[in-house]
Amino acid sequence: MKTQKLTTLLVFFAIINSSGCLNKIENLHKVPTEAKKRIITSYYEPILNDGSWICGEELEKDDYSNLPDTAYYDEYDNLLLSITKHNPKLNTRIKKNIYSLPAESKLKSESTIYINKEDLSEKIEETEYIRDSKGILLQIKGKENSFFTHDASGFITQELDINKKIHESFSKTQSTNTLDVVVKKTYETSGEIREKTTYIINRNTKKNLRETTEYKSSGEMLTVDIIYYYDSSNRLTSRDWKRTESSNYTIGNKTEYRYNFQGDIESITMSTQNKNGSYDSKLISHKYEYEYNKKGDWIKKVVFNIADKNINIKPLYIITREIDYFDIKKS
Repeated sequence: MKTQKLTTLLVFFAIINSSGCLNKIENLHKVPTEAKKRIITSYYEPILNDGSWICGEELEKDDYSNLPDTAYYDEYDNLLLSITKHNPKLNTRIKKNIYSLPAESKLKSESTIYINKEDLSEKIEETEYIRDSKGILLQIKGKENSFFTHDASGFITQELDINKKIHESFSKTQSTNTLDVVVKKTYETSGEIREKTTYIINRNTKKNLRETTEYKSSGEMLTVDIIYYYDSSNRLTSRDWKRTESSNYTIGNKTEYRYNFQGDIESITMSTQNKNGSYDSKLISHKYEYEYNKKGDWIKKVVFNIADKNINIKPLYIITREIDYFDIKKS
């Protein structure tokens, strides 16, 4: 029965050949009843026209991009349904999410169908999230099964595998009136601790402030320390990453984020740490320019690589989003 329901999604999957920015590539004729908006994403070669960068030939989507080609969202911006083609040589993926508590983004189930481009054969993966009446996660059923134990407040204390052996354990303590310390331990099947991560979390904003992981690699103990910084709007502004080996040799990098007046990321810069501890060797530096619709959602994003400081550099590509909004019928 579940297979039949997923297979019917194929009926609504139609590819329409088109050209130019913001034209439809795919159209799902059956809209999820909870959908608030649909976003169709496309990538284009940049062309300079009268001092402005416009869309040229449509590109195959980069493998590192997580943006689906077509996506439906509910009123809480939860992803309901997505189609991701990647590129014409790879499989198409259709994913459907159902939420038990949409306002808290708590999933009830995930269903994913992969369509082979050559023979149109299908591979289906399903995951079910079993919760109690309060929405507390008890079990995940799918390709890998997990069980969870909790304390009186509902905080997860253990994740068990299908054989009820401990895979991960969690503990939480209160360090100050505003900070929580959460310790996660990951175990080998033998019961030996493979990895230990300590999180320092702002209790009010739920933001992770610091993350320290200790683990063994090739018999050597390594420590990875990440510190997160936020602005007054709780937006991530900087991420400092350092790895220290048992020999006390340390490598590190800093990633900085800047935002525009709309709250979208305007630039991302990653710099490496020198021997004297300063950060001045830029690995990656991307700049983004946007165009917005009347609702304040971006519909065009020009992506620049400015690591070489060449102000006349050509953009890497242009991303466009065609956005349709739907009225939600309240019962």
